[in-house]
Amino acid sequence: MLDEYGNEVKAHIKAFPADSKALANELAGWILHRAAGIETAERIWVIILSNAELRALFPAVDWGDADDWPSLAVQHISGQPVSAKSAELWVDELAAWHSTAPCIAMAEWLWEIDGNAGNLINTGRGEFAAIDFADSFGGPHWTPARLRKNTHAPFYNKRLHIAWGGIATPAQRQAAQESAARHASILARHWRDITHWWDHLLKPKQIQAAHDFLLARAAVNWMDHRL
Repeated sequence: MLDEYGNEVKAHIKAFPADSKALANELAGWILHRAAGIETAERIWVIILSNAELRALFPAVDWGDADDWPSLAVQHISGQPVSAKSAELWVDELAAWHSTAPCIAMAEWLWEIDGNAGNLINTGRGEFAAIDFADSFGGPHWTPARLRKNTHAPFYNKRLHIAWGGIATPAQRQAAQESAARHASILARHWRDITHWWDHLLKPKQIQAAHDFLLARAAVNWMDHRL
């Protein structure tokens, strides 16, 4: 596709049904990962696709009668996806990766239920990149009531199990806690960036519930009881 400067870029197109909050999740996840210094796609775009284009790209989905549809384009990351079958081959490198603790802390903060091996890209020389944040907030069909109910509920952190075997050492736990200590300031600095997009995608009560959820999970010492 052509970017905003007219340059050709390789990007992956993702479109989501109207009843899904996956696009909002993706935008927030990308902004917060970038803010935390976690490697991810360099750029993303919200693009408008016509109903005809969507039917051609994703024929199995019912796109209804809407003429245009906001969709996501994610700049391609060169590398090899860490598949579930090969995840054990990368354990040592993942454990040593400088963004592993921030990545695990971020997954806890965002309630990212699908941080599986395939959502990490091995970019070489012990470096990785995190992708696909559609299942943040417990999934694309979250509601304010569900966020309130599950603000402190434990969940299966797939990134923890991939990189640290499911049990963090004291040093690893401390690294995740130190990463989580930045979450409140990250939220304060970048919430306006998130709401710039969310104002067009979500209802005010949904936005407020998500903010309250993130703020509660960014509280001092909140991460101390998670890993």
